[in-house]
Amino acid sequence: MTTLHYNTAHTLEVDKENLRLQALNKYNILDTPAEEEFDHIVTLASFICGTPISLISLISDKRQWFKAKLGITEAETPRELSFCQYAIQSDDILEIPDTLGDIRFYSNPFVTGNPNIRYYAGAPLVTNEGNRLGTLCVIDTVPRELSEAQKMALATLSEQVVAHLELRLKKQEVEEEKQQLKVVNQRLDEVMTFVNKQLPDSIRDLQKAAEQLSQDEENNNCLESESVRLVKNNISNLQNILAKIQQG
Repeated sequence: MTTLHYNTAHTLEVDKENLRLQALNKYNILDTPAEEEFDHIVTLASFICGTPISLISLISDKRQWFKAKLGITEAETPRELSFCQYAIQSDDILEIPDTLGDIRFYSNPFVTGNPNIRYYAGAPLVTNEGNRLGTLCVIDTVPRELSEAQKMALATLSEQVVAHLELRLKKQEVEEEKQQLKVVNQRLDEVMTFVNKQLPDSIRDLQKAAEQLSQDEENNNCLESESVRLVKNNISNLQNILAKIQQG
């Protein structure tokens, strides 16, 4: 029973992580250039929390990538070394007052070496569907704690990050729809060009052919055949349709 429970729980975790990664990829945000809206948020987070470092960190399968950063130059780090991989496991802020006192982090190379992280607080970036894409985090080189007001502000700013992601996605979708509409209009223009330029010539050719068939039958003292009448009727219908199209 223990093994079965573990396997079930493991499968659920894998499925949950796959859904989270799908949600992250949907935003088409990884490896994109810096954007002013996100840069302003990390600047504000550092100002409110009084920390030299703040990051918008997005967690993919193997790395954490920084959409916006203040106080560091790195664009990404391995996921297994990230603090944010723990912060996305809940909807609450993860605060580590002193990394040297936490068994998960005291030997982390980012603690023992540059940038010498001694304090971390990360607010998860939670979508409306409940997927945690990453964090808005603040980092310091000395132990400390945030006030309740600072934590509330950090959580509010993390919601703003998600709101900007949603707005950015909607803009992309609108642009894609515009491009699709442009393609449809181009094809419609091609059809109308055919209708206005080539179709009249084709109708005239058919009309001449029908008249020739009718004349041949008349020369042979034959009544106009059903086939010839059908062709003439179809030509007449095409002419009516063409006239309506050209009238707009």
